[in-house]
Amino acid sequence: MKEEFKAAIAEFEKYELPDLVEREIEIPEHNLVTIVGPRRSGKTYLLYQKIKEMGKKDCLFINFERGNLIGASAKNFNDMITAYQELYGEKPKNLFLDEIQVVKDWPIGIRELYDRGYRIFLTGSSSKLLSKEIATQLRGRAIGVFVFPFSFKEFLRAKRFEEDKFSIYTERGVLLKMLNEYIEKGGFPETVLKPHLHQDLLISIKDGVFYKDIVERFKVKKIKTLEFLTKVLVSNFSSYYTYSKLQNILTSSGIKISKNTVIEFVKMLEDVFLIFSVEKFERKVKETIKTQKKVYVVDNGLIKFFSPRFSTDWGKLMENVVFLELKRRFKNCEIYYFSALSGEVDFVLKEGLKIKQLIQVTYASGKDEIEKREIKALLKASEELKCKDLLVITWDYEDEIKVKNKRIVFKPLWKWLLS
Repeated sequence: MKEEFKAAIAEFEKYELPDLVEREIEIPEHNLVTIVGPRRSGKTYLLYQKIKEMGKKDCLFINFERGNLIGASAKNFNDMITAYQELYGEKPKNLFLDEIQVVKDWPIGIRELYDRGYRIFLTGSSSKLLSKEIATQLRGRAIGVFVFPFSFKEFLRAKRFEEDKFSIYTERGVLLKMLNEYIEKGGFPETVLKPHLHQDLLISIKDGVFYKDIVERFKVKKIKTLEFLTKVLVSNFSSYYTYSKLQNILTSSGIKISKNTVIEFVKMLEDVFLIFSVEKFERKVKETIKTQKKVYVVDNGLIKFFSPRFSTDWGKLMENVVFLELKRRFKNCEIYYFSALSGEVDFVLKEGLKIKQLIQVTYASGKDEIEKREIKALLKASEELKCKDLLVITWDYEDEIKVKNKRIVFKPLWKWLLS
Protein backbone atom coordinates (compact mmCIF):
# COMPACT_ATOMS: atom_id res chain seq x y z
CA MET A 1 0.00 0.00 0.00
CA LYS A 2 3.06 2.23 -0.06
CA GLU A 3 2.24 3.75 -3.47
CA GLU A 4 -1.27 4.67 -2.32
CA PHE A 5 0.23 6.46 0.68
CA LYS A 6 2.69 8.27 -1.59
CA ALA A 7 -0.16 9.55 -3.73
CA ALA A 8 -2.09 10.78 -0.69
CA ILE A 9 0.97 12.48 0.86
CA ALA A 10 1.96 14.17 -2.40
CA GLU A 11 -1.60 15.36 -2.97
CA PHE A 12 -1.73 16.94 0.49
CA GLU A 13 1.58 18.70 -0.14
CA LYS A 14 -0.05 20.55 -3.07
CA TYR A 15 -3.25 21.23 -1.14
CA GLU A 16 -3.63 24.83 0.00
CA LEU A 17 -5.01 24.83 3.51
CA PRO A 18 -8.31 26.76 3.58
CA ASP A 19 -9.20 29.83 5.62
CA LEU A 20 -10.62 28.59 8.88
CA VAL A 21 -13.32 29.78 11.27
CA GLU A 22 -11.63 30.08 14.64
CA ARG A 23 -13.06 27.46 16.99
CA GLU A 24 -13.57 27.70 20.74
CA ILE A 25 -11.56 24.47 21.02
CA GLU A 26 -7.99 24.16 22.15
CA ILE A 27 -5.75 21.28 21.07
CA PRO A 28 -3.47 20.47 24.02
CA GLU A 29 0.31 20.32 23.71
CA HIS A 30 0.68 16.58 24.02
CA ASN A 31 2.24 13.74 22.06
CA LEU A 32 -0.99 11.78 21.54
CA VAL A 33 -4.26 13.63 21.02
CA THR A 34 -7.56 12.11 19.89
CA ILE A 35 -10.02 14.56 18.31
CA VAL A 36 -13.43 12.97 18.48
CA GLY A 37 -16.92 13.98 17.40
CA PRO A 38 -19.74 13.38 14.95
CA ARG A 39 -19.15 13.21 11.23
CA ARG A 40 -18.42 16.59 9.57
CA SER A 41 -18.39 18.55 12.82
CA GLY A 42 -15.02 20.12 11.94
CA LYS A 43 -12.47 17.57 13.19
CA THR A 44 -10.42 17.61 9.97
CA TYR A 45 -10.36 21.40 9.97
CA LEU A 46 -8.99 21.35 13.51
CA LEU A 47 -6.13 19.23 12.18
CA TYR A 48 -5.62 21.80 9.41
CA GLN A 49 -5.58 24.55 12.03
CA LYS A 50 -2.84 22.73 13.95
CA ILE A 51 -0.84 22.08 10.77
CA LYS A 52 -1.11 25.78 9.88
CA GLU A 53 0.29 26.67 13.29
CA MET A 54 3.18 24.22 12.95
CA GLY A 55 3.84 24.54 9.21
CA LYS A 56 3.60 21.61 6.79
CA LYS A 57 7.25 20.62 7.17
CA ASP A 58 7.62 17.37 9.12
CA CYS A 59 3.83 16.87 9.09
CA LEU A 60 2.27 13.79 7.52
CA PHE A 61 -1.50 14.01 6.91
CA ILE A 62 -3.60 11.01 5.87
CA ASN A 63 -7.38 10.69 5.55
CA PHE A 64 -8.13 6.98 5.89
CA GLU A 65 -11.55 7.37 4.27
CA ARG A 66 -9.78 8.25 1.03
CA GLY A 67 -10.92 5.68 -1.55
CA ASN A 68 -7.63 3.91 -2.26
CA LEU A 69 -6.77 3.64 1.46
CA ILE A 70 -9.99 1.94 2.52
CA GLY A 71 -9.12 -1.45 3.97
CA ALA A 72 -5.85 -0.27 5.51
CA SER A 73 -4.76 -1.90 8.76
CA ALA A 74 -2.21 -1.12 11.44
CA LYS A 75 0.24 -3.31 9.53
CA ASN A 76 0.30 -0.65 6.80
CA PHE A 77 1.58 2.12 9.09
CA ASN A 78 5.18 1.26 8.22
CA ASP A 79 4.33 1.69 4.51
CA MET A 80 2.95 5.13 5.38
CA ILE A 81 6.19 6.21 7.12
CA THR A 82 8.36 4.72 4.36
CA ALA A 83 6.30 6.51 1.66
CA TYR A 84 6.91 9.86 3.35
CA GLN A 85 10.62 9.10 3.79
CA GLU A 86 11.05 8.16 0.11
CA LEU A 87 9.32 11.39 -0.97
CA TYR A 88 11.16 13.79 1.32
CA GLY A 89 14.36 11.98 2.36
CA GLU A 90 13.52 12.01 6.06
CA LYS A 91 10.90 10.67 8.45
CA PRO A 92 7.99 12.86 9.56
CA LYS A 93 7.84 14.07 13.15
CA ASN A 94 4.12 14.78 13.38
CA LEU A 95 1.37 12.41 12.23
CA PHE A 96 -2.14 13.71 11.51
CA LEU A 97 -4.36 10.68 10.93
CA ASP A 98 -7.97 11.43 9.97
CA GLU A 99 -10.89 9.00 10.59
CA ILE A 100 -8.61 6.45 12.22
CA GLN A 101 -11.52 4.24 13.36
CA VAL A 102 -11.78 2.68 9.88
CA VAL A 103 -8.25 1.23 10.20
CA LYS A 104 -8.18 -2.35 11.45
CA ASP A 105 -6.31 -2.79 14.75
CA TRP A 106 -5.42 0.91 14.82
CA PRO A 107 -4.77 1.07 18.63
CA ILE A 108 -1.95 -1.48 18.32
CA GLY A 109 -0.32 0.40 15.46
CA ILE A 110 -0.72 3.81 17.12
CA ARG A 111 0.85 2.48 20.32
CA GLU A 112 3.88 1.32 18.31
CA LEU A 113 4.21 4.70 16.52
CA TYR A 114 3.86 6.52 19.84
CA ASP A 115 6.62 4.40 21.39
CA ARG A 116 8.83 5.26 18.42
CA GLY A 117 8.59 8.95 19.35
CA TYR A 118 6.10 10.33 16.83
CA ARG A 119 3.75 13.12 17.85
CA ILE A 120 0.29 11.90 16.85
CA PHE A 121 -3.06 13.60 16.28
CA LEU A 122 -6.02 11.31 15.54
CA THR A 123 -9.59 12.07 14.55
CA GLY A 124 -12.56 9.75 14.56
CA SER A 125 -16.34 9.51 14.68
CA SER A 126 -16.59 6.89 17.42
CA SER A 127 -16.76 7.16 21.19
CA LYS A 128 -14.13 4.40 21.33
CA LEU A 129 -11.54 7.07 20.52
CA LEU A 130 -12.24 8.96 23.72
CA SER A 131 -9.23 8.65 26.01
CA LYS A 132 -11.16 6.72 28.66
CA GLU A 133 -12.21 4.16 26.04
CA ILE A 134 -8.70 3.49 24.71
CA ALA A 135 -6.89 3.57 28.04
CA THR A 136 -6.32 -0.18 27.92
CA GLN A 137 -4.61 -0.19 24.53
CA LEU A 138 -2.67 3.04 25.01
CA ARG A 139 -2.29 2.93 28.80
CA GLY A 140 -3.91 6.29 29.34
CA ARG A 141 -1.39 8.15 27.19
CA ALA A 142 -3.98 9.87 24.99
CA ILE A 143 -5.76 13.13 25.73
CA GLY A 144 -9.22 13.40 24.18
CA VAL A 145 -10.75 16.53 22.60
CA PHE A 146 -14.44 16.50 21.71
CA VAL A 147 -15.69 18.48 18.69
CA PHE A 148 -19.35 19.44 18.35
CA PRO A 149 -20.81 21.37 15.42
CA PHE A 150 -20.47 25.17 15.78
CA SER A 151 -21.44 26.79 19.06
CA PHE A 152 -23.54 29.96 18.73
CA LYS A 153 -20.38 32.06 19.16
CA GLU A 154 -18.70 30.15 16.33
CA PHE A 155 -21.88 30.35 14.24
CA LEU A 156 -21.86 34.16 14.54
CA ARG A 157 -18.14 34.26 13.76
CA ALA A 158 -18.75 32.20 10.61
CA LYS A 159 -21.52 34.64 9.65
CA ARG A 160 -19.06 37.51 10.24
CA PHE A 161 -21.23 39.08 12.92
CA GLU A 162 -18.75 41.15 14.92
CA GLU A 163 -18.43 40.23 18.59
CA ASP A 164 -18.26 43.87 19.74
CA LYS A 165 -21.82 44.33 18.44
CA PHE A 166 -23.30 41.61 20.66
CA SER A 167 -24.28 44.08 23.36
CA ILE A 168 -25.48 46.91 21.11
CA TYR A 169 -29.25 47.24 21.38
CA THR A 170 -29.72 48.21 17.71
CA GLU A 171 -28.15 44.90 16.70
CA ARG A 172 -30.36 42.85 19.03
CA GLY A 173 -32.95 42.16 16.34
CA VAL A 174 -30.27 40.80 14.01
CA LEU A 175 -28.83 38.74 16.84
CA LEU A 176 -32.19 37.17 17.70
CA LYS A 177 -32.84 36.45 14.02
CA MET A 178 -29.51 34.62 13.86
CA LEU A 179 -30.37 32.75 17.06
CA ASN A 180 -33.62 31.62 15.43
CA GLU A 181 -31.66 30.35 12.45
CA TYR A 182 -29.12 28.59 14.69
CA ILE A 183 -31.81 26.89 16.79
CA GLU A 184 -33.78 25.73 13.77
CA LYS A 185 -31.01 24.87 11.28
CA GLY A 186 -28.17 23.83 13.58
CA GLY A 187 -24.46 24.44 13.45
CA PHE A 188 -22.75 21.92 11.19
CA PRO A 189 -19.90 24.01 9.72
CA GLU A 190 -20.60 23.25 6.06
CA THR A 191 -24.28 24.10 6.36
CA VAL A 192 -23.48 27.41 8.09
CA LEU A 193 -20.84 28.41 5.54
CA LYS A 194 -22.89 27.25 2.53
CA PRO A 195 -26.50 28.15 3.43
CA HIS A 196 -27.65 27.76 -0.19
CA LEU A 197 -26.78 24.04 0.10
CA HIS A 198 -28.13 23.64 3.62
CA GLN A 199 -30.74 20.96 2.89
CA ASP A 200 -28.55 18.88 0.57
CA LEU A 201 -25.64 18.99 3.01
CA LEU A 202 -27.75 17.88 5.97
CA ILE A 203 -29.17 14.98 3.97
CA SER A 204 -25.60 14.01 3.06
CA ILE A 205 -24.53 14.22 6.72
CA LYS A 206 -27.56 12.21 7.84
CA ASP A 207 -26.86 9.48 5.27
CA GLY A 208 -23.16 9.43 6.16
CA VAL A 209 -23.88 9.02 9.86
CA PHE A 210 -26.52 6.35 9.34
CA TYR A 211 -25.04 4.25 6.55
CA LYS A 212 -21.27 4.76 6.88
CA ASP A 213 -20.85 5.21 10.61
CA ILE A 214 -23.51 2.78 11.79
CA VAL A 215 -24.71 0.31 9.15
CA GLU A 216 -21.32 -0.33 7.53
CA ARG A 217 -19.17 -0.12 10.67
CA PHE A 218 -21.39 -2.33 12.81
CA LYS A 219 -22.46 -4.56 9.90
CA VAL A 220 -26.14 -4.03 10.71
CA LYS A 221 -28.49 -6.46 8.94
CA LYS A 222 -31.83 -5.16 10.25
CA ILE A 223 -31.42 -1.80 8.53
CA LYS A 224 -35.14 -0.92 8.33
CA THR A 225 -35.60 -1.72 12.01
CA LEU A 226 -32.64 0.47 12.98
CA GLU A 227 -33.92 3.24 10.73
CA PHE A 228 -37.37 3.15 12.36
CA LEU A 229 -35.87 3.13 15.87
CA THR A 230 -33.64 6.09 14.96
CA LYS A 231 -36.64 8.08 13.74
CA VAL A 232 -38.53 7.31 16.96
CA LEU A 233 -35.65 8.41 19.18
CA VAL A 234 -34.76 11.56 17.23
CA SER A 235 -38.45 12.57 17.03
CA ASN A 236 -38.52 12.21 20.80
CA PHE A 237 -35.64 14.69 21.36
CA SER A 238 -35.61 16.54 24.71
CA SER A 239 -38.07 13.90 25.99
CA TYR A 240 -38.07 10.59 27.83
CA TYR A 241 -37.55 7.03 26.69
CA THR A 242 -37.03 3.57 28.12
CA TYR A 243 -35.81 0.49 26.30
CA SER A 244 -39.10 -1.27 27.05
CA LYS A 245 -41.12 1.63 25.65
CA LEU A 246 -39.05 1.63 22.46
CA GLN A 247 -39.53 -2.11 22.12
CA ASN A 248 -43.31 -1.70 22.54
CA ILE A 249 -43.46 1.07 19.91
CA LEU A 250 -41.64 -1.12 17.37
CA THR A 251 -43.70 -4.21 18.25
CA SER A 252 -46.98 -2.31 17.88
CA SER A 253 -45.76 -1.19 14.44
CA GLY A 254 -45.32 -4.82 13.38
CA ILE A 255 -41.55 -5.00 13.95
CA LYS A 256 -40.35 -7.94 16.02
CA ILE A 257 -37.36 -6.96 18.13
CA SER A 258 -35.88 -8.07 21.43
CA LYS A 259 -35.10 -5.65 24.24
CA ASN A 260 -31.42 -6.58 23.96
CA THR A 261 -31.39 -5.58 20.29
CA VAL A 262 -33.06 -2.27 21.17
CA ILE A 263 -30.30 -1.63 23.74
CA GLU A 264 -27.64 -2.60 21.20
CA PHE A 265 -29.07 -0.23 18.54
CA VAL A 266 -29.32 2.68 21.00
CA LYS A 267 -25.68 2.15 21.99
CA MET A 268 -24.71 2.33 18.30
CA LEU A 269 -26.47 5.69 17.92
CA GLU A 270 -24.65 6.93 21.02
CA ASP A 271 -21.30 5.57 19.83
CA VAL A 272 -21.37 7.73 16.68
CA PHE A 273 -22.65 10.74 18.67
CA LEU A 274 -25.98 11.03 16.88
CA ILE A 275 -27.78 10.99 20.24
CA PHE A 276 -26.92 11.48 23.91
CA SER A 277 -28.84 9.97 26.82
CA VAL A 278 -29.27 11.74 30.16
CA GLU A 279 -30.22 9.82 33.29
CA LYS A 280 -32.30 10.93 36.24
CA PHE A 281 -30.25 12.07 39.23
CA GLU A 282 -30.45 9.49 42.00
CA ARG A 283 -28.39 9.10 45.14
CA LYS A 284 -28.01 5.38 44.48
CA VAL A 285 -26.50 4.28 41.16
CA LYS A 286 -28.70 1.18 40.94
CA GLU A 287 -31.79 3.42 41.05
CA THR A 288 -30.44 5.48 38.11
CA ILE A 289 -30.29 2.34 35.96
CA LYS A 290 -34.01 1.67 36.52
CA THR A 291 -35.32 5.11 35.56
CA GLN A 292 -36.26 6.51 32.18
CA LYS A 293 -33.71 8.57 30.25
CA LYS A 294 -33.96 11.77 28.23
CA VAL A 295 -32.59 11.86 24.71
CA TYR A 296 -30.84 14.76 22.97
CA VAL A 297 -29.63 15.03 19.36
CA VAL A 298 -26.15 16.21 18.33
CA ASP A 299 -27.45 19.04 16.13
CA ASN A 300 -30.87 20.64 15.78
CA GLY A 301 -30.55 20.76 12.01
CA LEU A 302 -30.57 16.97 11.73
CA ILE A 303 -33.82 16.49 13.63
CA LYS A 304 -36.28 17.09 10.79
CA PHE A 305 -34.26 14.92 8.40
CA PHE A 306 -34.50 11.90 10.70
CA SER A 307 -38.00 12.85 11.80
CA PRO A 308 -40.27 13.52 8.77
CA ARG A 309 -43.27 14.41 10.97
CA PHE A 310 -41.26 16.98 12.92
CA SER A 311 -43.11 20.14 13.88
CA THR A 312 -41.19 23.04 15.36
CA ASP A 313 -41.27 22.99 19.16
CA TRP A 314 -39.16 25.96 20.24
CA GLY A 315 -39.08 24.92 23.87
CA LYS A 316 -37.62 21.50 23.06
CA LEU A 317 -35.24 22.93 20.46
CA MET A 318 -33.97 25.43 23.06
CA GLU A 319 -33.47 22.62 25.57
CA ASN A 320 -31.51 20.60 23.02
CA VAL A 321 -29.26 23.59 22.28
CA VAL A 322 -28.66 24.17 26.00
CA PHE A 323 -27.72 20.52 26.52
CA LEU A 324 -25.15 20.65 23.71
CA GLU A 325 -23.66 23.85 25.11
CA LEU A 326 -23.41 22.28 28.57
CA LYS A 327 -21.52 19.35 27.02
CA ARG A 328 -19.14 21.82 25.35
CA ARG A 329 -18.47 23.88 28.46
CA PHE A 330 -18.43 21.40 31.31
CA LYS A 331 -16.21 18.56 30.18
CA ASN A 332 -15.61 17.37 33.73
CA CYS A 333 -19.25 17.50 34.82
CA GLU A 334 -21.88 14.79 34.76
CA ILE A 335 -25.28 15.93 33.45
CA TYR A 336 -28.56 14.61 34.86
CA TYR A 337 -32.19 15.66 35.09
CA PHE A 338 -34.11 15.89 38.37
CA SER A 339 -37.65 14.66 38.84
CA ALA A 340 -39.92 14.66 41.88
CA LEU A 341 -43.62 15.04 42.66
CA SER A 342 -43.07 18.81 42.62
CA GLY A 343 -41.92 18.68 38.99
CA GLU A 344 -38.79 18.37 36.89
CA VAL A 345 -35.54 20.30 36.61
CA ASP A 346 -34.07 20.03 33.14
CA PHE A 347 -30.38 19.84 34.06
CA VAL A 348 -28.38 18.95 37.15
CA LEU A 349 -24.64 19.56 36.80
CA LYS A 350 -22.55 17.37 39.08
CA GLU A 351 -18.81 17.90 39.48
CA GLY A 352 -17.17 15.22 41.60
CA LEU A 353 -19.36 14.80 44.68
CA LYS A 354 -20.81 18.30 44.45
CA ILE A 355 -23.93 19.53 42.65
CA LYS A 356 -22.59 22.52 40.72
CA GLN A 357 -25.73 24.06 39.20
CA LEU A 358 -29.45 23.50 38.54
CA ILE A 359 -30.88 24.74 35.24
CA GLN A 360 -34.40 25.15 33.88
CA VAL A 361 -35.04 25.99 30.22
CA THR A 362 -38.23 27.76 29.16
CA TYR A 363 -39.40 29.42 25.96
CA ALA A 364 -40.57 32.52 27.82
CA SER A 365 -40.17 36.20 27.00
CA GLY A 366 -41.74 37.58 30.19
CA LYS A 367 -42.18 36.77 33.86
CA ASP A 368 -45.88 35.99 33.43
CA GLU A 369 -45.01 33.28 30.86
CA ILE A 370 -42.85 31.29 33.28
CA GLU A 371 -44.85 28.50 34.84
CA LYS A 372 -44.93 28.36 38.65
CA ARG A 373 -44.30 24.62 38.66
CA GLU A 374 -40.91 25.18 36.99
CA ILE A 375 -39.84 27.48 39.83
CA LYS A 376 -41.35 25.14 42.42
CA ALA A 377 -39.38 22.20 41.01
CA LEU A 378 -36.18 24.28 40.99
CA LEU A 379 -36.63 25.24 44.65
CA LYS A 380 -37.42 21.66 45.65
CA ALA A 381 -34.31 20.37 43.86
CA SER A 382 -32.23 23.14 45.44
CA GLU A 383 -33.35 22.06 48.88
CA GLU A 384 -32.92 18.34 48.28
CA LEU A 385 -29.58 18.56 46.43
CA LYS A 386 -28.10 21.35 48.57
CA CYS A 387 -27.38 23.58 45.56
CA LYS A 388 -27.67 27.37 45.63
CA ASP A 389 -26.75 28.11 41.98
CA LEU A 390 -30.16 28.28 40.31
CA LEU A 391 -30.52 29.37 36.68
CA VAL A 392 -33.54 29.72 34.40
CA ILE A 393 -32.65 30.12 30.72
CA THR A 394 -35.41 32.00 28.91
CA TRP A 395 -35.96 33.16 25.36
CA ASP A 396 -35.59 36.87 26.04
CA TYR A 397 -36.38 37.60 29.70
CA GLU A 398 -33.78 38.73 32.22
CA ASP A 399 -34.19 39.16 35.96
CA GLU A 400 -32.98 38.06 39.37
CA ILE A 401 -35.36 37.21 42.20
CA LYS A 402 -35.27 35.81 45.73
CA VAL A 403 -37.73 33.13 46.75
CA LYS A 404 -37.54 31.53 50.20
CA ASN A 405 -34.08 33.05 50.66
CA LYS A 406 -32.90 31.45 47.43
CA ARG A 407 -31.56 33.52 44.54
CA ILE A 408 -32.81 32.59 41.06
CA VAL A 409 -31.18 34.11 37.98
CA PHE A 410 -33.18 34.43 34.74
CA LYS A 411 -30.98 34.82 31.68
CA PRO A 412 -31.90 35.07 27.96
CA LEU A 413 -30.64 32.20 25.85
CA TRP A 414 -28.56 34.44 23.56
CA LYS A 415 -26.81 36.07 26.51
CA TRP A 416 -26.10 32.71 28.16
CA LEU A 417 -24.75 31.23 24.92
CA LEU A 418 -22.41 34.20 24.48
CA SER A 419 -21.26 34.36 28.12
